[in-house]
Amino acid sequence: MIFMYCQFSVGLENSNSTIQIIKDGDRLTSSDNNFVLGFFGFNNSTTRRYVGIWYNKIPQFTLVWVANRSEPLNDNTGTLALDRRGNLLLFTSKQTVSLWSTNATIESNDDVLIKLWNTGNFALIERQSQKVIWQSFDYPSHVFLPYMKLGLNWRTGINWFLTSWKAQDDPGTGNFSCRIDPTGYPQLILYNGNVPRWRIGSWTGQKWSGVPEMTRSFIFNTTYIDNTEEISIMDSVTTDTVLSSMCLDESGLLHRSMWNEEQQKWKDYLDGSDRVVRQLQ
Repeated sequence: MIFMYCQFSVGLENSNSTIQIIKDGDRLTSSDNNFVLGFFGFNNSTTRRYVGIWYNKIPQFTLVWVANRSEPLNDNTGTLALDRRGNLLLFTSKQTVSLWSTNATIESNDDVLIKLWNTGNFALIERQSQKVIWQSFDYPSHVFLPYMKLGLNWRTGINWFLTSWKAQDDPGTGNFSCRIDPTGYPQLILYNGNVPRWRIGSWTGQKWSGVPEMTRSFIFNTTYIDNTEEISIMDSVTTDTVLSSMCLDESGLLHRSMWNEEQQKWKDYLDGSDRVVRQLQ
């Protein structure tokens, strides 16, 4: 089903079905079923509702991205829908002003698709050209997923960096951030406010200079880019069955973890970057 909204039509890719909007209670899953997007509330709250992405297959509720981090919905009548320009808006039946929007520049009246990729990236896409109009990977929250970037795009001005939550049940922007400082020899720095708390050193071509014991992992491949287009770091995984992430928690600690299926829990992955976790503790 295609829903006509002013000059735009919108489809939501979810297996083989297409629906017009996402309401509280609806779920959008990636094709491999690893990630799901939907509405949630901490402790099943119906008065503080958020739109987020979390792991779908594991029993431990683990969020990787939240849209309306600092503006929770005040009831469970939330709707995620398109406006006349083709942007996604988040609102409830009692609100006339959206609490969150993709706020992208739409250059075409082409049909718009909403898609959740297998990487956990949520995107707004032009149907015919498959051009990405907006994507959640450009606006990370507290979790760094494989195929996500940290750094800066000089052309677009996008700055990819992590920010901690305020508390375990409050995804609002906290005090800590982790980002690449491009000045001099670019390096990854963790900040408390505007004050550097820890730095990992510059990239040597194979590893971060501040982590001399860091070795090439049999699970992760790291790509570092530094050119006129962008400066960025990205991890990829050698096998798609591995569920992994790096999280900046509300106390300012970085954790690189993998899901242990046998033990049914997240375990810190020790690969040389373990030194990062130990230095911050």
